[in-house]
Amino acid sequence: MVGPGDNQRSNDEHEEPPPPARRSTFVRSLTVELSTSLIVSSLVASSPLLLVLSRDLGIALVVWGGVSLLLLTVLVAVLYRHPEFFRKVLELLPDDLARWSWTVLVWVGTGAALAGLVLGSVAGVRTWLRSGDACERPLEIRVMTTPEALTPLRAAAAGFIADTRDGGCPEYAVTVTAEPGATPVRNGLARDWEQDRTGIGTQLLGPQPDIWIPSSPAEYEYASDRTDLAASGSPPALSPHPATIGRSPMVLALFGDDDGTVYRENARPGREATAELLERFKEAGLKGIARPIPESSTAALALTPRLHQAVTNTGLAESGEAAERFVSPPDLLAPDAVSLLCQLRARAWVQADGPPKGFAIAVPEHVLNDYNAGRALGDRCDAVDAGKAPYDRWKLYPYYARDLPALDYRFVQVKWPGQDDRERDNVVRRFREWLQDHRLTSQGLRDASGAFNRPAKPDPVHPYLDALDRPGAVTVPSVVKGTDAPGVQDSLDAIGAVRDKVLLSLLIDTSGSMGSPTTKRVNRSRLTHGVSVLRSLVGQLKGDDVLGLQSFARPTGGDQTPQVTTHARSGLVSSQQADLVNGKLQALTAARSDLPLADAIQAADLQFGKKHVIVVTDGQSTRTNPDLAAALDRLEAFHDKHPDVVVTFLLTGPSACAGSPVEQVRKAVGGKCRELTGDPDEAQAARLLAELR
Repeated sequence: MVGPGDNQRSNDEHEEPPPPARRSTFVRSLTVELSTSLIVSSLVASSPLLLVLSRDLGIALVVWGGVSLLLLTVLVAVLYRHPEFFRKVLELLPDDLARWSWTVLVWVGTGAALAGLVLGSVAGVRTWLRSGDACERPLEIRVMTTPEALTPLRAAAAGFIADTRDGGCPEYAVTVTAEPGATPVRNGLARDWEQDRTGIGTQLLGPQPDIWIPSSPAEYEYASDRTDLAASGSPPALSPHPATIGRSPMVLALFGDDDGTVYRENARPGREATAELLERFKEAGLKGIARPIPESSTAALALTPRLHQAVTNTGLAESGEAAERFVSPPDLLAPDAVSLLCQLRARAWVQADGPPKGFAIAVPEHVLNDYNAGRALGDRCDAVDAGKAPYDRWKLYPYYARDLPALDYRFVQVKWPGQDDRERDNVVRRFREWLQDHRLTSQGLRDASGAFNRPAKPDPVHPYLDALDRPGAVTVPSVVKGTDAPGVQDSLDAIGAVRDKVLLSLLIDTSGSMGSPTTKRVNRSRLTHGVSVLRSLVGQLKGDDVLGLQSFARPTGGDQTPQVTTHARSGLVSSQQADLVNGKLQALTAARSDLPLADAIQAADLQFGKKHVIVVTDGQSTRTNPDLAAALDRLEAFHDKHPDVVVTFLLTGPSACAGSPVEQVRKAVGGKCRELTGDPDEAQAARLLAELR
């Protein structure tokens, strides 16, 4: 007999389990969520790397991973609050796993595909939304280096910008500018980057650099002098990196005809001393060595003491003074190596008789390679077709010496007070690391050991040193270490010791016509042009030279200003005297009427003796120089009384040296005349100073 309780137990025993579809759906949902979360979580873990490789993809992964993990957290919380559901699911898995294992695999794949689809969609939509927007202004870092390193470093900066682009927009901008010379950099670092402090305001040397790449450790030691920096109220913090970013030996190069006389196939480049090289050059009829101006070129500064010694040892010059003249040919003076080579490049198209014979060109190896390859040379000249006549006749061939110095470029971070933020510091660090991974050897420089590894295949994108080989032969040595650059102050002292002393008075025309434009080709006023050249000249004077400054113009109306005004009395060219003269030059303005040239010379305070007077003028006119015949008689008497006073007229234009009244006045005083041109101011100043010495 069956009781009610028995019937109840029987019904329980035969009760059907929950529908399989419901259980399967729950497990599948859990599997999808867990699989998706697992995939995305692993991707999120690698997102820092993906952020470097692709900023859009990295951001998409972070967003999707965060959403996915949030959903997983919610699911876990539900299961925690209702553990019976989770227990029942675990009890069901062994019975059904074999039956629908293939379904699990399908759902896992579906979850992965879904994750990939969402990630791609987020990244794609974000990129699409940004494609129509203008790029944000990139963070700019400022790099300063020598003129000789502008071309390779600008190429490196372009590569860094391209490699760090955020989608279609650049993250950073890198501006590379040339330094004005070792001494101006030293003064600028100690003066908050000020060039001059005058009565009309302060001038900066240029943009304050975040990165400075000097040509050698010697240049860094000189410019970062602790005594000078300590005198500044807010000096920058300099952080040099010990590793070289590129090395380039100084070479002596000859044009083709001279090279054909000197070159020997059995010679071993880099094994000879400089004096031995010059002995061979001497036999070929060497007339001089063209070297950049040391005051504005640290490359020439490092090289000059060695050249002086070798030139005197080989008998090419009898004394140090003569050696300095031998390495300063007036027609081949330039402020730096790129300007010197650009001067030669410009001559190639107009000088039909070919390159000058009997002159060696002293420049860094990598700059010579750029010249031969026809590349742009810094800011001085554009690229040309190196294989096109007549430029192919102007190719230079290098000679190496074991005792010539090598440039050794270093990376120095400059932190200016108030500009040292974390983002800028990070960009500077990234650029330094990029340079370590992308060596400048592809730009024609050598590594720290002086080695040059020639590429296995021709590389039209990078110059290496291929343009230095002679036709049909590989003549560039694989290793040239060179010597380290000597101390900058030692080089300056050595050069100053062999230069003749100059006693100089500057006499500047400040009449109203000097405010007019010089020429259509030189877009600045006559006074500005003359002052700029004179400021360059002041920078090339040495400590025992004597310098003074006066200006002249005719007073008008009730003007009580004297005809000739003394702005700086003659004195030794100390740093204080140079600053005074530069400041006064900068403050000159053009006003009033012409004072006749003869009257200006006679009224000037010249402190007679062996002295040079430079008269800067636009030439005036016969109308403003009345009674010229009587004035010339007075000047001839003046010259007879003071034969040691040498007057040089420096014409800004539009008048020429052959014009009147300049030509007559020059003859009467027994002087010289030079016309300013569009050449670099430093080169014009150096040519003028070479004549004075």
